[in-house]
Amino acid sequence: TDALLLELVVGCPQLSSLVISGCRHLTNSGSACLGRLPHLTELDVSSCMQLTNLDAIAPTASGGCPQLTHLSV
Repeated sequence: TDALLLELVVGCPQLSSLVISGCRHLTNSGSACLGRLPHLTELDVSSCMQLTNLDAIAPTASGGCPQLTHLSV
């Protein structure tokens, strides 16, 4: 769920790889916290049917995932 993803991101800010494929209850608002993982290089959100917007991971001056090199949707 969105709440569990937020707990994971807050508790493990150094994550470099994250597979959350098939999370049916993950939403766009919940995925916004992914932008707090600056070391993330791999992300798998395939089959997350409610997830339609991944703007939070786009690298920006104030955050995002600048090191992301592999994205599975």
